[in-house]
Amino acid sequence: MDDREAIRELVSRFFLAFDAGDWSALRRCLADELTVDYSDLRGEPPRVVGADDYVAAREGALEGLKTLHLSATPVVMLDGDRASCTCSAHILRTSADGGTFDTAARYEFGLRREADGWRVSGIRQVVLWNRGDPRVHGALRD
Repeated sequence: MDDREAIRELVSRFFLAFDAGDWSALRRCLADELTVDYSDLRGEPPRVVGADDYVAAREGALEGLKTLHLSATPVVMLDGDRASCTCSAHILRTSADGGTFDTAARYEFGLRREADGWRVSGIRQVVLWNRGDPRVHGALRD
């Protein structure tokens, strides 16, 4: 498998792990440390976090919430052992009580080649628009 295809598959596995609540699979997608920027959704400044902390935060934020991350149009740029992948995404969220909050976004992933393959080393979510009730459990934390 070539690098571009491996990166597209990694991004797909990242989104699928979220939706399945498969936190060990999500962790396998990540470098040990990553830069995250969800400032468009939550207003938090970008920061560097450990992968285990990132996964634990996602697990807590998404408890009681079902999600579906649909992604398309991945564009992969390679630069030696570093790469980026930008894709469009539609994130559907529903809570146990039927509330919904959906986001149309662009994801910008930074990636790093490690000894056993590519890993996500950066995540930036650029919100294009939101629809629904932002108070839906977890909607402001994923």
